[in-house]
Amino acid sequence: MKQSFKNVILILFVSISLSSNNYSFSIDNEGAFSMPFRWDRNINEYLSFKHVYRFYHTSHPHFQNLYTSNNAESSSEYESHLTGVVQTSILEYKKNNLKLAMGKDYIDNNNNLFFSSNSFPLNHFMFSFSKSSINYNYYIVRLNDAADPVKITRYLYYRDLFVKINNSLSINFSEAMLVTGYNRTLDWYYLTPGSMFGIESQNNKHDIQEDNPNAFLGFGFDYQINNNYKLESRIVIDDFQKDAAGRKPHEDVFGF
Repeated sequence: MKQSFKNVILILFVSISLSSNNYSFSIDNEGAFSMPFRWDRNINEYLSFKHVYRFYHTSHPHFQNLYTSNNAESSSEYESHLTGVVQTSILEYKKNNLKLAMGKDYIDNNNNLFFSSNSFPLNHFMFSFSKSSINYNYYIVRLNDAADPVKITRYLYYRDLFVKINNSLSINFSEAMLVTGYNRTLDWYYLTPGSMFGIESQNNKHDIQEDNPNAFLGFGFDYQINNNYKLESRIVIDDFQKDAAGRKPHEDVFGF
């Protein structure tokens, strides 16, 4: 037991030594606290790695994963009230106008009606290309981590294009496809660069029990009025139906 404890201390010491020495500590009104351990590493000129592991002390039983009892079946047996989660763990490649990333991180995009700044970090793969007045992002996001084949898995395919028309006006186009199913794997036809997600879904239908796609469209513009004021507008249409008959069982949902 003493040797195991020494190993844990040694690993923790090495992790702190190799990290970027970026720590924070916070306590809320209920006495709960969280403490992140962050490790940033530039592997070479183009490749980098970022990892954040966060310890929590909380009174909420469903967050208490680090317990002291071997047979913890009730909240009273979680004596330490501690839990630890991987907040961020991302491998990133940047060169010139190209960016590739894979791992768990917050989603940064041009239409925050799809991904709020308050949303959780998600497991994903992303591709980004930027040049002069154009910025293009593509994400494949795994929305749940359950490995149980009985449970439904969910993937979100998302991409957006941001174009700067002039110094004052920029426009944005976004689209996403949410797919669900048992033992669901990647749908490679959603990777087709020049096609619409909704059209590809219609051309590649599965059995109704296995395929339940939900298409989203997004639009927006930014207008710089002057140095102090900027107007931003974003619109999202959920499950858009092309004809009136389709709107009876599936109503359109709009977000502004």
